[in-house]
Amino acid sequence: MREELASLLSEIGRRVIPTPAERRRMEELSSALLERTQKTVETARLDGIASLQGSMAKDTWLHGQADLDVFVQFPPSVERSEWTDRVLPLLRKEFNDYQVIERYAEHPFLELITIDNVRVNVVPCYRVEKGKWLSATDRTPYHKEYMNSKLTEETRLQARLLKRFCMGIDVYGAEIKVGGFSGMLAETLALYYKSFPKLLVSAGQWKTSSVIDIEGVYEGRLGEARKKFQDNPLVVVDPVDPERNLAAALRSERLWSFVAASRELLERPGKQFFYPGPFRPRTTADIRRKMRLSGADILAVSFQHQEMVPDILWGQLYRLEGALTELLERNEFQVVRSKVWSDEEKRSAVLFELHEASLPPMVVRQGPPVERLTESRSFIVKHATAKDTVRGPWIEGERWMVEKRREFRSADDFLRTVVGARRMNISLPSHLEPGLSNRARYLLNEKIVQLVGTDRGFREAFWTFIEGKPRWLKAS
Repeated sequence: MREELASLLSEIGRRVIPTPAERRRMEELSSALLERTQKTVETARLDGIASLQGSMAKDTWLHGQADLDVFVQFPPSVERSEWTDRVLPLLRKEFNDYQVIERYAEHPFLELITIDNVRVNVVPCYRVEKGKWLSATDRTPYHKEYMNSKLTEETRLQARLLKRFCMGIDVYGAEIKVGGFSGMLAETLALYYKSFPKLLVSAGQWKTSSVIDIEGVYEGRLGEARKKFQDNPLVVVDPVDPERNLAAALRSERLWSFVAASRELLERPGKQFFYPGPFRPRTTADIRRKMRLSGADILAVSFQHQEMVPDILWGQLYRLEGALTELLERNEFQVVRSKVWSDEEKRSAVLFELHEASLPPMVVRQGPPVERLTESRSFIVKHATAKDTVRGPWIEGERWMVEKRREFRSADDFLRTVVGARRMNISLPSHLEPGLSNRARYLLNEKIVQLVGTDRGFREAFWTFIEGKPRWLKAS
């Protein structure tokens, strides 16, 4: 390992390990939470056992990143509705001294936020044998048991370095918003490679559908694993469930960002891969200047919506991004790239960079071969006397051709009309449809500056988008 990288990792290693004071605080908090949760479950007269799970329980949590996962394990005889109808209301009442947010995954759970901003998830699962899973969270206690039987002080440090690296390059978290590396995925990779630098070297050589099988379940038959998980760009076999890919939630761009950043860190070590500097405030003049220099056409669709659970919100936003991209390209507005932003309360936006936001007024359309009698007759009937036909139809080579007047020349007018009036069979995500249909704003290029002034989060997201370069690449 190069001396420069070794020195950097030594420094980062000292920063990621929780302090004794942090440990005491978290141990006291987790003990109190477990006791209160257990008491609440017993009040509901259900056979549930509260236990600490996640990174705190595996001692892979990071300094300054203290979160807790309290799981309640129920026997299979307990119906899911009993958690929802009997336990959740009692937990809300019990923890009324915290900020309580109801979240949803496969089933509802609570997120508690303490006065010193520690986030605590209180999650149900079933007490089942391995392989007899009744819910996605049933594996979590087995994950803790596995990791605590395998991790050493050294591999825990490597896991912490890996997690901090993933946070620094914006690929940490398996929730829908991020689509990145989960804590368990990071811990498994750290355990498999046993060295963060070795992981960097290997990751720099990963190919699509690379397979990492820590328990060797698919040894000699990796092709079977690739086929089983063929829709995933990376396969990391779950050590407690060989039928599951720990990297299933990992989006392609997050994987390849990780690969590229791994190569860059090896070549040009720097703190920005772990602790990016704060966003430097940009003025409206800075943004206008940057847009003029880039010469790109940027389209923003900004709208309001009701507050909703983050996973539902981001799922709907990504669906909208895909639908609008398909609509633009179907109508010859070529999308170079796009990005979704949200304040996660009531306002969101989708940004597009377009090859061209304005199209010529006329377009030549190709018709059927002349030899096809029925299709030729239909083409002539449709276009010969149509109001939007400028010239033709005529025969060019073996085909009919016609020149038409475009209905929409500019991308912003196109989306404003089509989305607002629900034309062209566009399907909008249900929770976002009211805001898109009524009060959405479609702004092109420098007009987008109107959105920048009131929201620092949007300003940062927009600047990052028009700059078009990840933070970790800037100082390398």
